[in-house]
Amino acid sequence: MSWILLITTLPTQHTAVRQRTWRALKAAGAATLRDGGYLLPAQPAGEAAFGAIAADLQQSGGHAQMLRAQPPEGTDFTPLFNRAAAWKTLQADVRAVAAALAPGKGQLAPEAALRESRKLRRRYAALAAIDYLPQGEAAATVEQALQALEQATQPEQPAVS
Repeated sequence: MSWILLITTLPTQHTAVRQRTWRALKAAGAATLRDGGYLLPAQPAGEAAFGAIAADLQQSGGHAQMLRAQPPEGTDFTPLFNRAAAWKTLQADVRAVAAALAPGKGQLAPEAALRESRKLRRRYAALAAIDYLPQGEAAATVEQALQALEQATQPEQPAVS
């Protein structure tokens, strides 16, 4: 498997640039190899993300270089991109909202549950976007639970006579 490596030097005086870069790297799902060295699988989404980060850094007085990298024999970077724990956390959060909405629980009003389901859907989309090397059925399981929650939060339609 080939990888994209982003090597950065951040401007020292611009805290906002450092924060913006850090947030963009996190949103892209980049693995940190060391200070200033970030890694993504060589896929179009990763190339686009690193390209945008590099351009922003260079416009802000920093430096960035993007390289394609082939790891030496026996080196495995795939564990850096294992999102199983994030999927498990998201699934637990979906279940918690569903449980709070369940009849007899009364812990969560339908409107609040609808807002929470929309937040969970955004988290799902963000996680799916950075799950470059999916393992197992975690995303499908969360998707099913989220669909059930979304269906449960839909306002009931009045019966038509």
